[in-house]
Amino acid sequence: MTIQKLPSLLKFLSMLLIMSLSGCPQPHVAAPDHISDVESAIIVVPGYYGTRLVREADRRLVFISVSQALCGDQSLTLPIPDLGFEGTIDLQPGDILDEVRVVPLFYSIDVYGSLLDRLGVSNNTSRDVIPFTYDWRGDLMVAVRGLDALIRSLQD
Repeated sequence: MTIQKLPSLLKFLSMLLIMSLSGCPQPHVAAPDHISDVESAIIVVPGYYGTRLVREADRRLVFISVSQALCGDQSLTLPIPDLGFEGTIDLQPGDILDEVRVVPLFYSIDVYGSLLDRLGVSNNTSRDVIPFTYDWRGDLMVAVRGLDALIRSLQD
């Protein structure tokens, strides 16, 4: 391979990675508003970018979808009044990011999927595994209050 072809190959591989980032969301053990009668629970809190974002209006996947990865035409900016940002849409947390498909049907990178699966099967029956999803673009104190509310609802 010549040095001149290397940038084209890297560009192709980058585009292939971006195209496959859409990943089909798969619901796991429980929704974030899960309330249970169990003795204890394991709450999985994903990191930055660890939650898919969907449109509030129709629950359509926005982050990360094929069109968002390839074109990036939809802004992920928070719709904050008086800042003058245009083209923002109301998004809300979807499912936890379980995997990223690099080459669809052939290769994917596990993110939180195997963790949720292992916790679910290695756990005794008195514990639920609850993925806590949040909007990672916003104020983390909002997420902290949501996590606090979830913990309190599980204690009741």
